[in-house]
Amino acid sequence: MGALRIRARALIRFGLTLDPGQAAVLGLESSSGGDQVEPELTALTTVAAATLVQLMATDSWDRFKVAIVSLWRRVHPDSAEMVDSELVQARLEVLAAVEAHDDQAELDVMAEWRSRLGRLVAARPELAADLQRLLDEFRPVLGEGSETGSVRMRAQASGHGRVYQAGRDQKIVER
Repeated sequence: MGALRIRARALIRFGLTLDPGQAAVLGLESSSGGDQVEPELTALTTVAAATLVQLMATDSWDRFKVAIVSLWRRVHPDSAEMVDSELVQARLEVLAAVEAHDDQAELDVMAEWRSRLGRLVAARPELAADLQRLLDEFRPVLGEGSETGSVRMRAQASGHGRVYQAGRDQKIVER
C-alpha cells in the first residue's frame, strides 16, 4: 500500500497533523457538505483506516474488529451488526487484493473506512481518544516504532533489466 500508508504511519509516529490544504491534496476532505475535516481527526482516521486494513491480514484481526464494532455500537447501536458484516466483507476484499497484488483495491477499502471512521468520530468526538488508545494498543502488532516488521516487495525485469530490492540498506557495486 503506497504513499497513503506511509503518510499515515508518519503522522502517527511523529505526531504530525495535516492542515486542511494538505488534507485536500490527499483527498481527505469531509464528505458532509464540503466542509474540511479537522486536521487531527483526518490524521487519526487515516491512521485508523490504514491500521484496520493492515490488521485484516493478521491473527489480531478478530480482536481489532470487535473493538471497532464496539465503538460503532456506542454511537449507532442499531447498525453495529451490519458494520460487523461489512468489516468481514472488507477483509475478504483485502485478502483477495493482497493475493492479486492489487494495491488500489487495498487503498479503496482504506479510503472507505477512513471516511466511515471520520463520520463516526465526528458524531461523537469523545471517541477520538478511545480510537487513539486502540491504535496505541495494536501498534506493536504492526511493528510500529521498531526496526522489525514485514516488507512486501514486487518487481519485474525483462530483457537485460536488473532488479535490486532491499528491506532496508542496500549497497550495489557494479564493475
